[in-house]
Amino acid sequence: MAAIELLATLTQFLDASAELVPAPAIVGVVEPGAAAELPAIVLSLGELVVPGRGLGERASVVTGALATAARIDLAAPVLAGDSPVRLLDAERRRLLLPHGGLVREDGTRDPLRAADFELRVGGALRTLVGAGPQGLEYSVAAASGELTFGSALPAAGIIVARYFLGSWERRVERLEGLLHVDVHAMEARDVVDLSNAVLIALERAALSGSGGVEGLARLEPREVGSVSATRLDGTDTRLRRLVMRFELDLVVDRPESSGGVIHRIPFDAVLEAASGGRVTESGAVESHATP
Repeated sequence: MAAIELLATLTQFLDASAELVPAPAIVGVVEPGAAAELPAIVLSLGELVVPGRGLGERASVVTGALATAARIDLAAPVLAGDSPVRLLDAERRRLLLPHGGLVREDGTRDPLRAADFELRVGGALRTLVGAGPQGLEYSVAAASGELTFGSALPAAGIIVARYFLGSWERRVERLEGLLHVDVHAMEARDVVDLSNAVLIALERAALSGSGGVEGLARLEPREVGSVSATRLDGTDTRLRRLVMRFELDLVVDRPESSGGVIHRIPFDAVLEAASGGRVTESGAVESHATP
């Protein structure tokens, strides 16, 4: 995931860089297939390392409003796992989403509106109501993530729900490796100018604050190749490769424990002491419970 995100972010960053002269016709992970697609900047990653996987990972619970989508197959409405959980009742009118703790788009816990929750059954948009759904209407219990439908759901088809979670897990994934940047152009002079401009732009990408790429902790040149002669679509072209060492700390918002199989449950317990006083205790319970 971190590798895909890095390539997509750098593609957007370079594509929006005004200092790239001559302006590239294409920027991304696809090699040019014709001379009409030049100049081109092609990105790829190599020697990837994920240091310390499973050791010392940083994760925290975040609150707010995280846009989330769930896709449920009505022919097999189950939550996959070691002990699969059926999400639809026998009458096919109550459906449990993979997540609970739903909130409004602004993070508040007021009753959900159409702007906060969207549901499509077989591609057709259904109507959200507060209570007592009829026909093709439905209602949502935000705390539990349970949907109630006015009529039974069909035996087959796909349900797609889009909603916002009030809390989720935020994890930081570290990725290290080499960034390869191939600069293609018709003329050698254009390759030199454009590759030099790419180097300058990528130096800015690793700067913290505005204008840089978030999470890119390091981006250092390791190789600036010569301009070589190539052929593309029967035409003589030129190519130069840049190699840079990078380190990326990618922030991943993933609702791993918001509903679904619960990993850790925080609690605040109030115990009645024998003397009549009250003792408050905090902690966490490990569980393999389902929503």
